Amino acid sequence: TMDLLPGPEPPTPAYPIIFSRFAFNVGNDTEVNYTDSLFPNYSDSLLKFASIMCIIFALIGIPGNLITIIALARCKKVRNATALFVINLSCSDLLFCCFNLPLAASTFWNRAWTHGDVLCELFPLARYGLLAVSLFTILAITINRYVMIVHPRIYPRIYRRKYLALMITLTWILSFTALIPTWIGAWGYFGLDKTIGSCSIMKDANGHSPKEFLFIVAFALPCLFIVLCYARIFYIVRMAAVQSHGGMDARKDSVRSRGSRRRRSQRKPPEPKQPNGEEPFVKFDNPEIRFMDSTSIGSGIQEVVENGQVPV
Repeated sequence: TMDLLPGPEPPTPAYPIIFSRFAFNVGNDTEVNYTDSLFPNYSDSLLKFASIMCIIFALIGIPGNLITIIALARCKKVRNATALFVINLSCSDLLFCCFNLPLAASTFWNRAWTHGDVLCELFPLARYGLLAVSLFTILAITINRYVMIVHPRIYPRIYRRKYLALMITLTWILSFTALIPTWIGAWGYFGLDKTIGSCSIMKDANGHSPKEFLFIVAFALPCLFIVLCYARIFYIVRMAAVQSHGGMDARKDSVRSRGSRRRRSQRKPPEPKQPNGEEPFVKFDNPEIRFMDSTSIGSGIQEVVENGQVPV
């Protein structure tokens, strides 16, 4: 009879949301048929083309990003803040090319998701997370350019090695932290969305989804800040160019005016003419001729000229 008595109730799990999320996943494997045909409104040739393009992008992106990472890491001359941000961006793109593109190519080719429930959750997690990392990194590069051009005096204090490491770490933490509520099932969940033919963010039982929030935080706001920063950079550079052009014109005018004054100062005064309209007196370097020219005895100069001693 003691065996028939009900035992104590099992303890309540410390993390009911996480446990309920895994319980949902177990049931989801039996309810969702991943072999159902996807993309019913698209032709086979178009899907095959999309699959081939994904493979091509992966084959180009993987070695391209690897070469970028290795080149920037080994070249000491370009080890600056921008190079570190570009390396971070290349790492994000490399992971996307290695993980997401092959799975997308397989889905397009087979018209079905054939990789199970775990990868169906990891696929959107990596896609949205890596996209956010890329956008945040591009935003960091933009802010770096903005500070360098608009506020160059504070640039050395901000972009130190420890601060750069913190900035790069934050791009990853912020990107994937925003997806934790969806990962545990508290705000939507990751699953197969047959309407788009891919594993993505689904609405939970209450009809809630973080897609709008993620779009604003991880896409719209970074793009807005990027546009504003580059607009400010363009304005500063444009004003500097106008001021520089105006300064060059002022310097040219100053040089031109100084040259004109110098030429006027070096210009010889006109020679006086005879009262009767004859040619002006000729100045000679010979002391005798100067003496004769300075006297009223003009016949002496005339004799010297007629004798051919002075060419006129």
